[in-house]
Amino acid sequence: SCNKMLFKYLLLFLNNPRIMVIDNPFVGLDIKWKRKIMALLRRVVYKAHKTIIIGCNDSDIIYSLCKKVLLINHDEYLYGERENVLTQDDILEKYDIMKPRIIKFVDLAKNKGVKLGYCDDVNDLIKDVYKDVQERKN
Repeated sequence: SCNKMLFKYLLLFLNNPRIMVIDNPFVGLDIKWKRKIMALLRRVVYKAHKTIIIGCNDSDIIYSLCKKVLLINHDEYLYGERENVLTQDDILEKYDIMKPRIIKFVDLAKNKGVKLGYCDDVNDLIKDVYKDVQERKN
């Protein structure tokens, strides 16, 4: 089933569309396959410069994969850069969205005086924390 889904994505990418629409791309996947599909989608978006429209309600996935976000709640909607949308408590509350875990961590670190920017990847976050620790030592 997971191999079948990966094969479907590969076939989709072989057609080289400019815009792809994918609804709930991670339903039924275990964490291993979820990471593989996310890595594949990130490569397509950031390296191949393709547009992927993803229908998803997981804020961690949205923050990790998307540059721009469209939130919809009944007859209201909000569109913007992910950093401007998914980091604002009032917006997240209005649209009943959980704050992405990476944003929670960055906000907590900032409250403790650590200089961090918002990153979309945990590895980048680790590098920023290390950089801040090194700067504090010097």
